[in-house]
Amino acid sequence: MTTNTVRDVWRAADETLLSRIDDERVLASLWERAAPGAEALHPRAAGMVRLLRERPDASQAIAAAEAGNVAPLLGRLEPSRLEGWAPALVHHLALFHRARAEHAIARDAVSTSAARETLERALMLIGATWLALGRERAYLRGLATDVIAGALPSSEVERAVDAAALRGLDVIAAMAREGIETRSGGAAIALRVLGRVADVITIAGAEGALADRARDRALGLRSDLVHTMLTPLTIEIEELAAREWKPIEVASVLERARDVWRWAGEEVEVERFVVRELPRFAWDLYRARRWDDLRLLLRPMEQPSDSLAMRIQRDPLELAWAAQCAQVLVFRAELAPTLDAQIGLAERGYKLCPTLRNARLVLADLLCARAERRLEGPAVLRAADAWQDAKRDITRAEEIHPELTRLPAAREKLARSR
Repeated sequence: MTTNTVRDVWRAADETLLSRIDDERVLASLWERAAPGAEALHPRAAGMVRLLRERPDASQAIAAAEAGNVAPLLGRLEPSRLEGWAPALVHHLALFHRARAEHAIARDAVSTSAARETLERALMLIGATWLALGRERAYLRGLATDVIAGALPSSEVERAVDAAALRGLDVIAAMAREGIETRSGGAAIALRVLGRVADVITIAGAEGALADRARDRALGLRSDLVHTMLTPLTIEIEELAAREWKPIEVASVLERARDVWRWAGEEVEVERFVVRELPRFAWDLYRARRWDDLRLLLRPMEQPSDSLAMRIQRDPLELAWAAQCAQVLVFRAELAPTLDAQIGLAERGYKLCPTLRNARLVLADLLCARAERRLEGPAVLRAADAWQDAKRDITRAEEIHPELTRLPAAREKLARSR
């Protein structure tokens, strides 16, 4: 071998080593910004930077990172779409964002809106990257073959390739599950991301059967997690219903349900749980006219029942819950502090479920009460339109619930006041 040949070989190897060192240096700066205080990534992760160098749209960002400004490069690692990205680079992205999310969740570093948004993007990209890799069966098959090295039959390899596309969703669900008991902020975000699977699918560019599989898996995983959250509350409610219970005990369960509802991003299953369970306890207190105890039970229900009422009005698929939600609104109407507030809640309950007898009865009764109030005192001291307004209320009460026992007296008072 000539001296020139040795020099040429050495220079090529030296250039390769120098490039790898540059990539590792960029990765270290990038990771320090993405996950402050985290343990350093394995040097092999620098392959992500090498693959990014092959993308013309990343050249300026890499140059900025080499000059000390990693923000543009970090932005390039959060693409809105993954079509056109090389599968090896997408795989690197999946691993990078998983490590980033795990670090944030371990530290529960979600105290600011910016931190929560960052974690949410990382989690969505975990799901999207693996889903995008689901289209790259040749890449996944080669990866699986290298790892397994003939230890499993080809049918098992194909099964592993199929499962890989949904691995990201499974990872997100596992992160959510670990934080359910402690109600960690990171786990709540992971749960929310499973509910945004449509956005994950869009980022991945998945279509057809692959998109359908992702939707089904995300729905199933999220349902299991919500069931895990509600199971202790359901057991406790059933135990209370089976014995002599105290209002404070029921209120405690409902308060914890409301807290779960808030933590889980106003989860609809929790709303259904509370409107399903409340009435069987509330009716006993209602019949016994134990108003303060009934208020104790209703107080935690205000926000969840309002939320479910709005869902029912927006989504016909939620109509199955209309009667139960309306009954909660009617209970609240009877205990509201002012007549106007009472009528407002009763109107909402009646609008939600016009066939609910108690909604019709309570609203009609309240309308008669308002009509009678309008007609109180000397006629000269009443508002000019008081009689017409009272007549309108009584007429509507007749239409809503013609059998109302209060109606004859209200009609008579209206006739006398004219």
